[in-house]
Amino acid sequence: MRLIQIGAAAIIAAAGIAFMILSDEPSPAPSPTEVGAEATAQPQRLVQRVEPEIEFGERPDFVIRVAAPEPAPATPDQAVLFLLNDVQSRAYSDRIEHYQRLVFQPANRAGADVMRQFSLPLDPALGALRIHGLTRIRDGESVDLTSEIRHDSVRADTNASTTRLTGAVMVLLRLPQSEPGDILDLDFTIDERFPVPGWRPSLRLDLANMSQFDQIHIRSTWPNAGFHHVELGAAPALEEVSGRENTVLSFGPAHFEAPEVEPFTPAWRRPQPQVVATSFPDWHAVSIWGHSLFQPITDPQVEQIAAEIRNSNSTTDEQVMATLNYVQREIDYFAISLGGGGYQPLLPAETLRYAEGDCKAKTLLMLSILQALGIDAEAALVNSIDGRGLDDMPPTPQAFDHVIVTLMVGNRRYWLDPTRPEQRNTLWDMQHEPWGFALILDPDSYLLTTIEPVRARLPLVDVEERFSVRSASRNDHQALLHIEWRFRGGAADGLRVTEAYQGEGASVRSITSLYETRFLDAEIIGEPTMEDVAGEEGILITADLRIRLDDFATENAPMPSYVFIAHAAARNILPVGVEGRIAPLFLPYPYDVRHHIIVNLPAGTEDWVWPTEEDWNAAEDRNNFWPLTNATVENDAFAISETYRTDGLTLSLTARTRILMPELSPELFARARNDLDVFERLALMPTGERERLQLDRAAIGRLTAPTTGPAYRDPSTPY
Repeated sequence: MRLIQIGAAAIIAAAGIAFMILSDEPSPAPSPTEVGAEATAQPQRLVQRVEPEIEFGERPDFVIRVAAPEPAPATPDQAVLFLLNDVQSRAYSDRIEHYQRLVFQPANRAGADVMRQFSLPLDPALGALRIHGLTRIRDGESVDLTSEIRHDSVRADTNASTTRLTGAVMVLLRLPQSEPGDILDLDFTIDERFPVPGWRPSLRLDLANMSQFDQIHIRSTWPNAGFHHVELGAAPALEEVSGRENTVLSFGPAHFEAPEVEPFTPAWRRPQPQVVATSFPDWHAVSIWGHSLFQPITDPQVEQIAAEIRNSNSTTDEQVMATLNYVQREIDYFAISLGGGGYQPLLPAETLRYAEGDCKAKTLLMLSILQALGIDAEAALVNSIDGRGLDDMPPTPQAFDHVIVTLMVGNRRYWLDPTRPEQRNTLWDMQHEPWGFALILDPDSYLLTTIEPVRARLPLVDVEERFSVRSASRNDHQALLHIEWRFRGGAADGLRVTEAYQGEGASVRSITSLYETRFLDAEIIGEPTMEDVAGEEGILITADLRIRLDDFATENAPMPSYVFIAHAAARNILPVGVEGRIAPLFLPYPYDVRHHIIVNLPAGTEDWVWPTEEDWNAAEDRNNFWPLTNATVENDAFAISETYRTDGLTLSLTARTRILMPELSPELFARARNDLDVFERLALMPTGERERLQLDRAAIGRLTAPTTGPAYRDPSTPY
């Protein structure tokens, strides 16, 4: 799916009119006879070219003209004064007209040059542009410059390099030269049509950037039947006036001040003000509309694929996973978002022919294969950004940006995304994204369905490092290191993407290079290995290295001091501080990393072993002891632990960090600060010299970089 923002450079973008659609345009399916030599006579187009409709014409009759404010004196840093942003719309049964008027004043020559050109993204298969007029006011005299506007359009699809082709054009409006101090008044309308049957008008207004205008005016007219609207975030309350047939929403003209958003506020908490309106009466109506688009297709090729899956997999669980893996593996992702293709999926025959498709095409193909296997499944709409906040949205397809497959096996519901890289798991171990809510596209679906989080039974990343120190010599710092990195669930999926795009062995090279950078001397022994096993075994990367340990003891110390660091399981889980914060804080969920370190010391180094807290409590003489202290904290948002053990000359440290939910709520801020204060930023297991130990910050930074955090490590601080 995609979000299209209608705007003229930064100015028109501030109007905040947005459309959300589901991603590709089906080209006409070829007949069997076209597949031969005749089909290659002319190159096939990805989409049917639709020329943009651009004309000059009268304002819609629903538009109410409002007065623009008088400009105030410009400050030295203002190139342009933004006076009025007037956004008006009217919804009909099968279309909606979006009117916009912008009044601004260049304050200097740079501002006048900038305002000579506006850029308007336009999907020509969905909308037509009608320019109403341009008025210039200079020294109190108004001049109509509409006839001097020049326009053109270009098809610069900036998303083509990211496997998405929108088919949109960029309409360029060139305005006549203005002087600093001129007031320019430009207005136009985009007439949006809906080529998919059953669609009803919906509208999202993003008000975040509108506060740069001295005044804004909002007016939107809707048929009473099925009409809903909400103001989200800090959006101003709209006046609602209902007549016999229509309801009018309005605000202003008045100044609107958008509040400053605290960084890392989750999108589902609606930090940005917006208004959403829709003609869909309820979620059931949206579900019925979507259900008609995702009816499984009976097709000979689909039947053949289903037969092969059935012959190789006996249970329902295995057949579901085989179907998901087939679509993930064999169909490349490529979205063509243009016109009806923003909602209507390609037929399985065409998806299979070209071996590519977007979320809609992949979902329909998977549903069709499952039906051929006799397995009931449905499509489900989700939102990958603010899906956890969908329960405050009115019923509209604009609430979603992605479609997936859902089904019941036994008494458990599964949420399967065929656009993800191949997930080599059992169905029982499948993990889904924290979408929050979904709308199942089924005639019996009347409400949003809560997507319950699935917590893995085992860590997503398990790191084991086994150090064997070579000798007890004060000056011999050599050791052998055996490493095992195991990736499960989404972490394993990420490595498979790395292998696919960067080549076989890229993940092994990446991990071994960490150790070559981490230690002063590191030499790989033999060939590292990577094993990919389905299920919770995941991906296992192993390697052996000969390394030189950093000695943190002072030069005249009687024995060396080595420090072993659990660098994989991060404690730095908060992106910003929470002191004085009001909004919830986004967390990098899911995150579950366990790091297990085992150190084998050579004979004669009994005095190198530092005591654990248990040893320290039992000792008679506690002088010069720095005990290795076990610690565990857990709250609703995260859990962190570190455990030390000693057995003769074998030492171990196990550190684990789990993030348990996508956000930290304000009521947990104090608890989170207190819990994190229990721990140092890194879990350290020192050995050897105690009294003459010096932790060099640069060396510690080298030994931990770059795996000390899931996302929020400050590179300016070593630890």
